[in-house]
Amino acid sequence: MKGVGLLRGYLNTLLQVTTIGLVVLVLGNIGFGEIWDAAKDIFPSWGSFFTFVLVMAGLSGLVFAWSKNH
Repeated sequence: MKGVGLLRGYLNTLLQVTTIGLVVLVLGNIGFGEIWDAAKDIFPSWGSFFTFVLVMAGLSGLVFAWSKNH
């Protein structure tokens, strides 16, 4: 079943390249300054941003651990 593995690898690579392209297009059209201003409005301090990142990483770890057991 090497063909299935190759197809899965190809589709995964295609998804990653498409995602990167979409991010580049969004940044190009909206502009980094607009996104930065919106992020400053959402997170008033670096502490709140890092708290958000840590919580999201923790939730991601919980989902990964749960999915590995089921």
